[in-house]
Amino acid sequence: MEKFKAECVVCGASGLYRGFAEPKGTAAVCRECGGTGCIDVTPFARRRGVEGVTTVRRLAPRLGGRDCPSVTYSEFQQGKMP
Repeated sequence: MEKFKAECVVCGASGLYRGFAEPKGTAAVCRECGGTGCIDVTPFARRRGVEGVTTVRRLAPRLGGRDCPSVTYSEFQQGKMP
């Protein structure tokens, strides 16, 4: 599949990153796009399969993943969400 260019969502297509570690008035070159402001992407066709998964849950960090609603991987592949 042919790739195309898209705006870098990390830096907002600026090529620069300003986070909490950069002093006021300073920016760093975006690590995602290397300062170009764009990335090469492949058009999305469908979700890829994952081997070894039988159950899918929503992330619940405070519960450690326990007692969370879940669906089977087969149901998830068919579009059902936990």
